[in-house]
Amino acid sequence: MNTFKTVARWTLWPLIFGASLLAYAGLSQQLAPGLALFAVTVGNLVGIALLELWLPARREWSLLRDRQFPRDIAHALLATEGGGRVARLLLTTAATILAAALADFGLTPAIWPAHWPLIGQCALGLVILETLFYVQHRWFHRGWQWRFHALHHNADRMHVLKSGRLHVVEIVIRHTILFAPLILSGAPQEVFFWLGVWTNSAGNLAHANLDLRFPRWFHYVFVTPGVHHRHHALDLDLGNSNFANSLTLPDILGGTFRHPDEYILRDTGIADDFYPRGFFGQLLAPVRPKRTG
Repeated sequence: MNTFKTVARWTLWPLIFGASLLAYAGLSQQLAPGLALFAVTVGNLVGIALLELWLPARREWSLLRDRQFPRDIAHALLATEGGGRVARLLLTTAATILAAALADFGLTPAIWPAHWPLIGQCALGLVILETLFYVQHRWFHRGWQWRFHALHHNADRMHVLKSGRLHVVEIVIRHTILFAPLILSGAPQEVFFWLGVWTNSAGNLAHANLDLRFPRWFHYVFVTPGVHHRHHALDLDLGNSNFANSLTLPDILGGTFRHPDEYILRDTGIADDFYPRGFFGQLLAPVRPKRTG
């Protein structure tokens, strides 16, 4: 058993990521792409949640001991089905209006390299997405934006369900920022769905409470749980690092990368936690007046 767990610690990350991509490739031939993406995302999440029970990084972080996990699920559903849909509607409408306006002048709005192979288009989309995510994420750590993003950081433990613990308002703004360049430039839907599989799988793994092992260099390329957990540190200096989504290059270039082998993570959460425990109270917390005294 110990040998099996040792092998699992070194291989689960690429196996889970690869299985998600392969599952989408197969399901998208049988189902509508959106439904296939949803099925793969849920399957990825459930699979990781079960593995966390078998191979936890910290037993005290178990989702079974977390009274907030029902709220985590509720926020994830509202953010995905509510905020995500609103953002896509706004962007699609804007793209349609822009296309019509440019057509009046005899111009073609689509500048996306649709003639490229699909893998090349997805790679380009990923570079754009990772860059914008890094900028947007750092922006949400200051000013009024932080009051919405703090919901994601007030967790005192890390597990896969924390990946979707996001305020619906933040998701509307985030999706608008991230996907506007792709939609307005004419990127095909197929690219969006593949990017969705990649980012959802990366997000679930980054928050996972799994006892995994990686070569030292791996953390310099991909956002591993060790890398992202330090972004959730209660220690503010450590928490203001590792903002990237799936690739660490933006953090390296931005000077905000902290290698997990060099920085010890003790506790997660935020010191000035103004979020209540209830779901509806959490939705309203960002717009309520700050408590004084």
